[in-house]
Amino acid sequence: MPRADQAGCQVKTLIAIILVALVAGCSSTQKIVEKPVMVERQKLLVPEVQPVEQINLEWTVLTKENFEARVREIEEQGGQFVVFALTPQGYQNLSINVAELRRYIIQQRSILVAYKEYYDKPPEAPKPPLAEDKPFWKLW
Repeated sequence: MPRADQAGCQVKTLIAIILVALVAGCSSTQKIVEKPVMVERQKLLVPEVQPVEQINLEWTVLTKENFEARVREIEEQGGQFVVFALTPQGYQNLSINVAELRRYIIQQRSILVAYKEYYDKPPEAPKPPLAEDKPFWKLW
């Protein structure tokens, strides 16, 4: 039996040594000091946008009165008569959609201009600490 007691004592001693080493290792941490560092902004590379080049198109309003004359005119020019029709509400929806696209493009352009202005101007120097850190009688 003395052998079992000796083995148990060795295990306890080993556990005690490991715990002491762990606790001692945690007590020697270093204090971390943070210092602000000025970092130069990287140049913003935004490619210039190619302007939109639109092709002219011709709208024709067909009515009962001009339908046959318009069909003849198109066929005489060598074209094939095809009708793409919009209801008045559909035309209004198309106009609203085009206006919505225009608004979106203007917003995106203003975002790009803001980024360009931000990256093109020189960075500001860091500001000194506020005087509020000292009591008012030690300001002079």
